[in-house]
Amino acid sequence: MIQIKKYYCLFFLLTFIKGYNQSKQITIVNEVTKMPIENVNVYYPSIDEGTFTNSDGKAAFLIKNVDLKIAHLNYKEITMSSEQFRGRDTIFLKPNVVELKEVVINSFNLVKALQDVLDKYTEIYVDYPFEKECSFKETVLVSNKLKRLVLTKINWWGRSYFHKNNDIKLRLGAIEYSKNAPMDIFTDSSEENTPSKSGFVETKSITNIIYLNSFLSSFLAFTDGYTTSIQESATNQIIVAYETEWKIVKDVSSRCVGKVIFDKESKAIVEFINEIEFKNKIVYKTTSKGKKEYSYETKKSVTKHNFYKNNDNKWSLKSFSSIVDTSIDYNKKSTSVIFENDIYVLKEIKIKKVSNDGLIDLTKPLYQNLPSGTISSSNSILLSEEEKDFIMKD
Repeated sequence: MIQIKKYYCLFFLLTFIKGYNQSKQITIVNEVTKMPIENVNVYYPSIDEGTFTNSDGKAAFLIKNVDLKIAHLNYKEITMSSEQFRGRDTIFLKPNVVELKEVVINSFNLVKALQDVLDKYTEIYVDYPFEKECSFKETVLVSNKLKRLVLTKINWWGRSYFHKNNDIKLRLGAIEYSKNAPMDIFTDSSEENTPSKSGFVETKSITNIIYLNSFLSSFLAFTDGYTTSIQESATNQIIVAYETEWKIVKDVSSRCVGKVIFDKESKAIVEFINEIEFKNKIVYKTTSKGKKEYSYETKKSVTKHNFYKNNDNKWSLKSFSSIVDTSIDYNKKSTSVIFENDIYVLKEIKIKKVSNDGLIDLTKPLYQNLPSGTISSSNSILLSEEEKDFIMKD
């Protein structure tokens, strides 16, 4: 009888462990349109750990016996117990109820609101040494077709809330997918058409703007002549759209358009989308061997910062995107090329020091830091069907 009890207890323990570590996949859709919702944060608030939905509205995560939160700025948050979400494959989110139709309000001072955030930064945002476990995704689209897809874990450590070259470290983690195909633009020049010659966004340029206060300082210093409007907002938000006047520097014209979402209670920025439009930002070059002339033109550059409130009641970066829209002219043909880099924060902890093992060279693109092979790992961010097809294609 004692042996039976021991066996039963062991069986129960193994079943519990298996259930605790079981992977769950869900699809999140708009309750009204029934369309999938991308970039929904699916996480466990009590342990500050989670993931995000892909462009198909799908997310996979490990089941844990704590409450799960499903959050997106444009939708009503849902909190579910482990018993509630275990048996559900599809979850519907209600769009936020808006309280104000779009009107132009000349009295809203965006510059002052942004400066107030900077002045109170340490009060409302994370200001202690941290390490964020992240999923880094890099894609390149040529004529709207995938040519590069890198999905890897990185650990991002910072000594303080403000960016300095000597207090940021990115360490490479498990590589989930890495495929870099020829861009097929320089079709008559094999040297230029190799994947290693593909264009990229320098990792260092991303780290320079990922810190919100560094970004805000630059934004306020180099932009002026704002036109603002208050958009339809949820009861706990103020959504401000803006655009600046065109400026000409060395024959290149540029202006900023975008949107800032403020939390009404804390006055914090919870989302900042900034798009820089360019005219005549063209660089002329020649191919390595054939010395044939070509040019690439930057059309626009977009950044997106998204924040959430952590267990210390501080706002902390949850996701970041950088998109550069360009065109390459070669052999009398213009080709659209879009570079995108996304960082999703999966977990965050307080930590004063980390080792230097596996540090990423910030002067290189991320894909050039990767080994030639792919390290097998469970997904942190699911691939979309289009991305799966690209990875599987010879």
